Amino acid sequence: MSTATLFHAAYASRKAELVAPLLERLRQVYSDEELRALRIDPLDPAILAQRSGRGFVNRDILETVIGNLLECVAPGSHNAGDPRYQTSDLSDSVGEIADQVYAMVAQSLLAVGETGDLEEASLMTAFALLWELPELKERARWNRFASLRDPAVWDAYLRHVCGMEEQALLDLDFESHVEQSIAARDIEYYREFLKRFQCECVFDYQMQLVMSTYPGWRVLFYHDIAHALTRSGPVEGEAHLNRRPIPLLPRAIAELGGRYYQADIHPEMEIGDANFLDHTHRGLTAGQTGTIGSGCHLLPCTLGGLSKRLGRRHPAIGDCVFIGTDAGLMGPVVIGDRDQRSSDIQDQRDDPALEDPFGGVTAAEDDGDSSGSGGGFLPGGADITGGALMDVSTPEQVPGAAPPPIVPPVPPPPI
Repeated sequence: MSTATLFHAAYASRKAELVAPLLERLRQVYSDEELRALRIDPLDPAILAQRSGRGFVNRDILETVIGNLLECVAPGSHNAGDPRYQTSDLSDSVGEIADQVYAMVAQSLLAVGETGDLEEASLMTAFALLWELPELKERARWNRFASLRDPAVWDAYLRHVCGMEEQALLDLDFESHVEQSIAARDIEYYREFLKRFQCECVFDYQMQLVMSTYPGWRVLFYHDIAHALTRSGPVEGEAHLNRRPIPLLPRAIAELGGRYYQADIHPEMEIGDANFLDHTHRGLTAGQTGTIGSGCHLLPCTLGGLSKRLGRRHPAIGDCVFIGTDAGLMGPVVIGDRDQRSSDIQDQRDDPALEDPFGGVTAAEDDGDSSGSGGGFLPGGADITGGALMDVSTPEQVPGAAPPPIVPPVPPPPI
């Protein structure tokens, strides 16, 4: 293990150059109330600075760093209100979290033997992540709001303080107003609906309940951080921040999500926002090459792969899709927008000519040809690209196209 440190005078100077524009950007997205609630747990610089070599990062330290990043997108949601860590100066908090993220990235590169230009590569990646905090904060907000689809947010306490009779709530169509707000990306639609109750605390209480006790939005935040560390290229709006994929660290963050919330989501999977992961403690698995759109509601399910090839081998889920409990969607099936699925679906065909490596639209999908693997053909001839099941088991129903062969089910390999 090297005795050299990751922090020195040159690092401090370069960090100061990057912190200044970041602070200017972040001050626009935090309210005074949020700044008062923000708590960033400090880490001993001597521990952060010690190069680990091939030892990779300390898991306990990583948990603290992810918790601090969670505080950055939802102040007051994670760390206890220790007055020692309370500061009205955002620069102190940003400086601390910048050191922590930089150290985690650098330790990851060192663990695989990368030492060339280590400081600059680590700084670029760390500040690229921090530059996107406003977008991550907004995504976390919409993921929390999407959890208001759950009728349980109208709990006994809320009904009591607002004097609501249970019978009066039976016919309440609250979900359509949640969906309307998501579609318009305007929470005011739902807030306007709530005015009928003449109880001002309803919205704030429901959002606090979700922030404090619901795991789904936290799972998605873990994924957002892990996914950001798999990306490469310049950051939108700040081209000088040129990031690169980081080894080991994205998977380590994803594993923390699995440890705490029983959600195994590969960090390279692309996921939209305003999604509600419901009862994640029952288990959710989503593979590397899959996609999930925006506005979806997923109960515990498996979005798995059957092929061992490197091409797209996991499901592509559209927008506003509902996936029921214990559903298993296996292979590169395509679930259309606003579809509902509650049973197992498999696409076991393994034709590399129809695979588009690592996502994207296959040629078969693009030209409307339902005979391709990417188009969602299932054993038995069910095409799900349009949302509803359609029997295409005979050539006459799809002129010029023969049905795919029926392949006996096989146990799926590890995802």
